[in-house]
Amino acid sequence: MAVFIQKNMKSIKSKITCFLLAFTCCSVTYADSLFVLTGKSVNSNLIDLPAKSIKGDLEFEGHKLTGIGYQKDVAHPSFIAISLDYFGINDAKSSLELIAVQHYPQHSLLENVVAYHIKSRPFDWSWTKLTLGFSIGLSYVYGTPAFDDGSKDASNKKYRLLNYNAYEASFWNQKEDTAVFFRIHHRSGMYDLIAPEGVGSNFLTLGIKRAW
Repeated sequence: MAVFIQKNMKSIKSKITCFLLAFTCCSVTYADSLFVLTGKSVNSNLIDLPAKSIKGDLEFEGHKLTGIGYQKDVAHPSFIAISLDYFGINDAKSSLELIAVQHYPQHSLLENVVAYHIKSRPFDWSWTKLTLGFSIGLSYVYGTPAFDDGSKDASNKKYRLLNYNAYEASFWNQKEDTAVFFRIHHRSGMYDLIAPEGVGSNFLTLGIKRAW
């Protein structure tokens, strides 16, 4: 396999370049924003991440990811629109989110995410405009997701399809067309709904986003 990849590296790079160019052109026309991200897994439950971050007690693992995705503006689902109106929240935006992620180096695996994303209106913060976002959807890994934790009863059992959540803080320029963002990339069993409690993983990621 390694020999095959080395011999066909130019062809592979060419195909990847063409794909990215085509994807970018399509995104410019149809998508609200295009983004890339990269990050590392952390040995922590989601609920413990804020406290560990503040204490500087995060334990990073060897698993890494790099991904590309886009968000397409959509109308608020009816129950979201009703909730926003009830609480007087204005200018929030909903979008459909599609992400392709490559995991490495120990296990080279592709992950696809389909999710609903909602973000707040921009808040002026220093020289930037800050938006807060949340995503919920499904994540599927093509292969055995060794980076995921197992359940207490079956620590070695892995699940390809899991719930996906993301928690994001984006720092936009004044034109609101370019942002640097921090995102928690979270997979879980959704408290026994999809997989047993304890199954999943958390990645801390950084990325760049371009909106049109």
